[in-house]
Amino acid sequence: VSVRLRGPSSSNGTGRVEILYNGRWGTICHYSWDINDANVVCRQLGYKNALRALRGYQVPDGTGQIWLNYVRCTGKEENLISCSHNGWGNTYCNHYQDAGVECSLTDVDECARGLDNCGSNSQCINTDGSFVCRCNYGYTGNGVYCYDINECSLSIDNCHSNASCSNIGGSFFCTCESGYTGNGTFCQEIDECSLSVDDCHPNSNCTNIDGSFLCICDEEFSGNETLCQGASSSSVDWFQSYLSDRYQVTRIGQSTSSPLLVKHGVPQGSILGPLLFTIYMNDLPKVVSNCDVESYVDDTKTFISFSLSEANLGLLSLSQDLRNIAEWCCSNKLLINPLKTEFMIFGMEKSIKNLPNLSIPFLGKILTPVTVCKDLGLTLDATLTFDDHINSLTSTLTSSLCQINRVRHLFNKNALLVMINCIVFSKLYYCSTVWSGTTQKNVKKLQQVQNFAARIVTGTRTYDHITPALDKLGWLSVNDSLLYRNAIMMYKIVHGLAPAYLSSKLVIRSQVHNHFTRQTNDLNILRCRTSKAKRSFFNHAALLWNSFDLSTRNISTLGGFKKAVRTELINRQN
Repeated sequence: VSVRLRGPSSSNGTGRVEILYNGRWGTICHYSWDINDANVVCRQLGYKNALRALRGYQVPDGTGQIWLNYVRCTGKEENLISCSHNGWGNTYCNHYQDAGVECSLTDVDECARGLDNCGSNSQCINTDGSFVCRCNYGYTGNGVYCYDINECSLSIDNCHSNASCSNIGGSFFCTCESGYTGNGTFCQEIDECSLSVDDCHPNSNCTNIDGSFLCICDEEFSGNETLCQGASSSSVDWFQSYLSDRYQVTRIGQSTSSPLLVKHGVPQGSILGPLLFTIYMNDLPKVVSNCDVESYVDDTKTFISFSLSEANLGLLSLSQDLRNIAEWCCSNKLLINPLKTEFMIFGMEKSIKNLPNLSIPFLGKILTPVTVCKDLGLTLDATLTFDDHINSLTSTLTSSLCQINRVRHLFNKNALLVMINCIVFSKLYYCSTVWSGTTQKNVKKLQQVQNFAARIVTGTRTYDHITPALDKLGWLSVNDSLLYRNAIMMYKIVHGLAPAYLSSKLVIRSQVHNHFTRQTNDLNILRCRTSKAKRSFFNHAALLWNSFDLSTRNISTLGGFKKAVRTELINRQN
């Protein structure tokens, strides 16, 4: 089969490729036409090799028959007929899709000119009239397509027996396993005990083993490698001496009962009593498997979160944990009063209304949800509006102020300030970081309490404006006082002066993205769908923190920060 070039520059080795078949010349469609096909055509025409494979608009349109389509040469064939194709005449092409070549009488460095078809993981090597593709080290294939060799899975790496092999593109790297050190091809065991890098408990002994270490609790102690619990014999003797042969009496007026030996518990009012009780109750949270649990002295609270559709499943889990707690207390000779056990559901008002009638059986009693409960002096309601807390607080404080007001003529200003700070303000701002996101309606109620206190101290009459009295006393408004206390709490959290579980809830914007902006050092504010969520402490307190400039946020002492924030709030108020 003969081939020829046609076109204005065909005499110079550039033009449309035509092929003779059954005595008739025809063209070739350019689909899959590449440099390998062009090299075969050029060599067949007597040229050294091809400079380019021409396609489409680069080729002058032919006429008549189109013989071939999808020609696929490897570049090594002697003539075009040896290449694979779709068959003679099996084409759906037009002549504007004819294939062509640009040939050269001298050798062309296809590698240097980028005319090769070598893969990204191979190396192009120029040869006389052609080129060769050779896969890079760590790859295998025909040069056009090269695939990574997984040295680790084929076990042809040189990693040490105490190292792990990790495959990477074209190579691998070795990493010594935990307990060993080295470059991966050689790993030496680390003696954690002699280097004091173990995490054994102080009441245990460290024993080095191959690749690790072993912690063995001392005699009289038990536990795992990081925690050895128990007491030494001298400590046990000390507690036994403290608790043994103790008597108690009951006194009514001048009459005293006969002494009675204390066989259970600890002496009332003793210094060691709370410590011993805490130790005794230490294992209670371990029996709770479905809920979160928090304990404060003898008050234990369990929490579980569930969606509206999973309410029955959530109650079943809560009931199971309550049963576990009751069984633990019974086995440890502790009593639970079901009449003092309260069950409360927190949520959005709409969701709570859609809940079915829920109840939990507990020690022969049926616990039904309460709408209000008191915990550590804070009154909680089901929707966390804190309306009940504010109403109860204002009622109590107003009553106390009325009593002070009746006898204010007996005391000077300093004495009145001391009484109001002790009796009123100590309760007014108790746990304010929890409920400071309450509604402005509630804040106004508390402001009326503060105004009443200011009138008592300064002697301001009922219908006189209260602002001059507050300025004279140097008191912040209730709203600003809440902001002041929230700012102090945020300072403690950010600077590591608060418990770690609070610090873990804060995220700096630089940790969210890598873009450097003016807000890089600000706290990240989460998107909130409800107004109640926007009033939560970690939302509105973070916004308050971001409103301070960096010089205020970076003050090194808490006292200095308090002074700066108070000054700024007073300036805002004015």
